[in-house]
Amino acid sequence: MDIQQLRYFTVLATTGNFTRASTELHLTQPALSKSISAMEAELGLELLARTKKGATLTECGKEFCRFAQSVLTEYDHTCQRMMEIRENRKNAVNLTVTLPEIFVQILEGFHHRHPDIQVRLPASSTISAQEMLALGSLDFVVNTAPMKDERIEWQPLMQDEYLLMVPEDMPFTTGQAIDLSMFREEPFIMPQSESESRRQMEFFCSLAGFTPNIAFEVTENEMTRKLVQFGYGVAFIPGVSAVNTIEIPPESEGLGKVSVKFLRIRNPICYRTIGINRIKNQKLSTSADLLLNYFIDFFQTAQQRSDRVFPPL
Repeated sequence: MDIQQLRYFTVLATTGNFTRASTELHLTQPALSKSISAMEAELGLELLARTKKGATLTECGKEFCRFAQSVLTEYDHTCQRMMEIRENRKNAVNLTVTLPEIFVQILEGFHHRHPDIQVRLPASSTISAQEMLALGSLDFVVNTAPMKDERIEWQPLMQDEYLLMVPEDMPFTTGQAIDLSMFREEPFIMPQSESESRRQMEFFCSLAGFTPNIAFEVTENEMTRKLVQFGYGVAFIPGVSAVNTIEIPPESEGLGKVSVKFLRIRNPICYRTIGINRIKNQKLSTSADLLLNYFIDFFQTAQQRSDRVFPPL
């Protein structure tokens, strides 16, 4: 038994005549009769009393008709809701980004260009971004590592060099190359412990032979810069963020003067690869494709700016 059979039955129950019902359903009368008979056989019940004048519902038929109408109403409502969701998804993009320090900047630029497209960042405490991507809950994921799933492909976009941000009164010049081990005794300002970038920064310190003394855990780049400026410690900063700070005067952003220096780390070389994880050969919606290409263009431009300000060591 299927939805089509239920619809046939309710139309027949309303018309009370096989000929009128088959005409309304654009179906031959023998095909309609066969469908109703098959349904009765499946149920093991007689739903219609057939006479020369037409067909009337039996008591079982009346009960079944109420059930069929209820099912069809719910089915039609659900189909309508799914259509609304599908139409809404055409103008929405679902993604996860593990780069909060630059995502707001990207989103602002994209929204200015495409104000009609909604960007969603669904979160789940029970499944990972990789699982959400595989399930189709996300269009793509922007992060710093390929996902280990044969269904997912990785597209690297940028090699982003980590710099060390230090107070202005330290005896260094911006762009100077240093060994990270020189700062083993300094307090560090870092992101929160569960973040991907925090794990990377602690790994860099381990390569330099020390465990960082973490004085502050912060969630905002501007707070990090302020703490460094006032001498509370030093901090890693992605090159893409440092370039923005250098090329865009902080005063123009209403942030006041941010007096810090950016040092390049020659030992160990500290960098991350920014890229996109997405399902192989998956056709994205027009909106998702627009945002994907915006990310690609943004990071290609950011790579050029970073290479200009901080040429490869």
